[in-house]
Amino acid sequence: MFFALFLCYLALSPGSSGGYGYISEEMESGLRMMARVTAFSKGRPIPPMLWSRHGPIPVLFDIPFLKLGKFFVSPDWTLSAGPPFFTAALMALA
Repeated sequence: MFFALFLCYLALSPGSSGGYGYISEEMESGLRMMARVTAFSKGRPIPPMLWSRHGPIPVLFDIPFLKLGKFFVSPDWTLSAGPPFFTAALMALA
């Protein structure tokens, strides 16, 4: 059920999140969080943090999609798959 809903919602999504609300700020903040963790773990100088307008909590939900985007198509594309994923999960649970 979840997989079918996710594919239907994903087919209707724009495939890019650029220019929609504060998504670009959250994407930059999430990428910077991951860069800080990587720099800390490798003993490099830690870059300054860029915070989004809504703080770190929404960005924490975006980090798995951003991490997948570094391995697959792009962080922008995988971040646009977040809302269909969470909507399909909510509908599958209901």
